[in-house]
Amino acid sequence: MVSKKYKFIFVHIPKSAGISIRSALEKYADVVIYGHFNIEQIINRSKSKNITHTEAESYFKFGFVRNPWDRFVSCFNYFKHYGNRVYMDVHNGNIINRYKSFHEFVLDFPNMHGEFKDRHFLPQTTWTHELDFIGQFENINNDFAKICKICKLPNIIAPHHNKSKTNQQNYRSYYNDKTADIIRTHYQQDIDTLGYEY
Repeated sequence: MVSKKYKFIFVHIPKSAGISIRSALEKYADVVIYGHFNIEQIINRSKSKNITHTEAESYFKFGFVRNPWDRFVSCFNYFKHYGNRVYMDVHNGNIINRYKSFHEFVLDFPNMHGEFKDRHFLPQTTWTHELDFIGQFENINNDFAKICKICKLPNIIAPHHNKSKTNQQNYRSYYNDKTADIIRTHYQQDIDTLGYEY
């Protein structure tokens, strides 16, 4: 999402309140892009609005991240219920529903290659390295207020869309020591860079 007037670029990181943020900012944007793209891809998709790489360098670039263990549970539940029931959501839902439980899925996750490759399960640092501000899902109201202030936007409240069945308090109930360690290993860069703990 890009706004020429307010000079911002929003990077939508999967399962980190992206739909809520996009919904709140849509009317202030010149380009609304559906999907999960990095800065370069967003600018390339914005060329029809004459947004150049040079111009975009001065824009405020931001996105939101989420505790990796919590986010993984949210991704799992999203696809377990077939997401928005579009092709890839159904495809991924069919794969995830082969497993009897979250526990079985996590145990097999490090070995999954080929047919199951979805951006939802990529590390969040895939998208964060070019951002000026990284908000946290867990602090969404305060961080979003900071963004509005920096961009000179009205003080908007971001509605909570696409809410999963988990929350910050209960995601740990999905894990045991072994499965928590698998997620820790897979998302070590997110944990180290973004400062999250189990």
